[in-house]
Amino acid sequence: MPSARRQTVSFSYALNDRWGTFYEFVNTFPERGVSQHFFHSGVTYLVNRNTQFDIHFGFGLSREAPDHLIAAGYSVRF
Repeated sequence: MPSARRQTVSFSYALNDRWGTFYEFVNTFPERGVSQHFFHSGVTYLVNRNTQFDIHFGFGLSREAPDHLIAAGYSVRF
């Protein structure tokens, strides 16, 4: 896989003790090819201090970026 540089700007906000939301703008600059610009946002749910679920969606802001994205995540802190 070719290498690329990636820059992100993100903002998160706690809605209460368990729920939160986030917004992120992502720029990807491949070694070869055209840069991609993408925006995504989602909600997080903190199950406990060390476990979190999230669901997020996003869309490309440039022709080269993916048109859209819907995903879910699960994080565990050790």
